[in-house]
Amino acid sequence: MAEAKIHPLILMSLLINAIGMGMFAYENYHENNMGHSVTFII
Repeated sequence: MAEAKIHPLILMSLLINAIGMGMFAYENYHENNMGHSVTFII
């Protein structure tokens, strides 16, 4: 059975998406919007 490989561009897009969501959660945490920050952390 052949090994499954993940395309590097998919990994890069997932990394950028995770960083963006983390920044959004951090920004909402500082504005005391706890609902948004908890949603994106989980």
